[in-house]
Amino acid sequence: MTQVSKFPLEKQIEVQIQEMFSNAICFVNEKGDVEKLLDDILTPTERVMLAKRLGIAVLLEKGYDYREISEILKVSTTTITTVAKWKKMRGGGYRKVVGMLLAQENWGHFFELVGEYLKEVRRGMGSYLK
Repeated sequence: MTQVSKFPLEKQIEVQIQEMFSNAICFVNEKGDVEKLLDDILTPTERVMLAKRLGIAVLLEKGYDYREISEILKVSTTTITTVAKWKKMRGGGYRKVVGMLLAQENWGHFFELVGEYLKEVRRGMGSYLK
């Protein structure tokens, strides 16, 4: 599990590095550069964790229930509840990005795969995508 040092940063330093991080994200505007940056600053586990959180937000927006999302993304319902709470309470970033993602037309194949996977799971053959 991802951990943060138990020794807190000086508040001004924390604010500055958070600003630096946000600026770094803004600077990369091509997919290849984004991939390189993410590869450099995130562990593979952190990348999966963040991608799953975004996936949860997308699937919630599309009307999938917690059980389905849990099965599709292999996450706990507690994680889904947390993302749903964040999305509702302070989710301006989630709402904007999820809206932009869903406005793209290239997600049809993803939702077809999800639908087929759920059909197979309901038939007791959860290995469809494995």
